[in-house]
Amino acid sequence: MNDDRNFGAEVKKIRGASKPTRCRMVDGVSDDNDIAQLFASSYKDLYNSVPYSESEMRRLIEVNNVNVMQNGLTKDCVVSAWDVKNAISKLKAHKSDENFVLNTDYF
Repeated sequence: MNDDRNFGAEVKKIRGASKPTRCRMVDGVSDDNDIAQLFASSYKDLYNSVPYSESEMRRLIEVNNVNVMQNGLTKDCVVSAWDVKNAISKLKAHKSDENFVLNTDYF
């Protein structure tokens, strides 16, 4: 390669000067909010698609309850209002729950 040439300029010549445009349609949806809802719905379905046995879940809850009753609670098991507020304060700004009821901007 010629030392007098700029590598970036050569790449631009090959690719063209225009920037790539973002995809305007996802699964037939083009509005930003609709695309966001589509992804949220897809991920919710994905995360909830793991099968589990209700009887196994009841058994695990019972085992946990027995352990707590036999061993008692330690100070590590108690979550205070300060603990919750402290954890929320470490979240990024403008974050909210799925229903927009809780928002980090209020803390």
